[in-house]
Amino acid sequence: MLELINIKKRYGESAYIFDGINLKIDNMSIVELLGENGIGKSTLLNIIGGMTTFDGDIKLNNISLKDDFQKYIKGVSLIGNTPFLYDYLTPAETIDMILSFLNGERLDSSLEGLIEKIGLYKYKNTLTRELSLGTKQKLSLILALLSSPNLILLDEPFVNFDIRSRKVILDYLKNYVMQNKAILIYATHSTDADLTDFSNQKIILKRNEQLNTVVLECGSREA
Repeated sequence: MLELINIKKRYGESAYIFDGINLKIDNMSIVELLGENGIGKSTLLNIIGGMTTFDGDIKLNNISLKDDFQKYIKGVSLIGNTPFLYDYLTPAETIDMILSFLNGERLDSSLEGLIEKIGLYKYKNTLTRELSLGTKQKLSLILALLSSPNLILLDEPFVNFDIRSRKVILDYLKNYVMQNKAILIYATHSTDADLTDFSNQKIILKRNEQLNTVVLECGSREA
């Protein structure tokens, strides 16, 4: 379970973006994070991913971000909307390097199959700086899955994927979440049917003008 406990966030002396958010998300949840541009979807993902300071606390399977950050963050993978990759490495070298950081673990056979299905294998020896944005995003997703995370955070992850690759990736992620009792949260502007059907929960960020802050509206996909 992911628990957000009285989360508050502001930049400098400005008004709070979030002012006392409390939220619980069960394992095996795929959550679509919706809201207009600039409302704070990326900020919320960065808070949950431990990438920015905030007041309050977050717990993942009862592990506190504030009290045991290293243990908490081992279970989290965050992919921003701009891929961060090493220009002077190939995809194969990048994957090998990350695996070496993970105590020399081997590439999971299911991930090998995913790499082949989404067309990444043919670029394995191409420098990442020469890859298209869509291919870079595919590589970033593979890297995020190498550590078998309990929580996957994706910021506009599917924008530059071709239709076939997106279907393959969505199917893989759904199976991963269910088999590993994980949680996936993704921010998107898209109203495409495949993304709508992909999630089983939604969270809508809306501005409360009276309180001058952002509030969360939560519900199941059926709602």
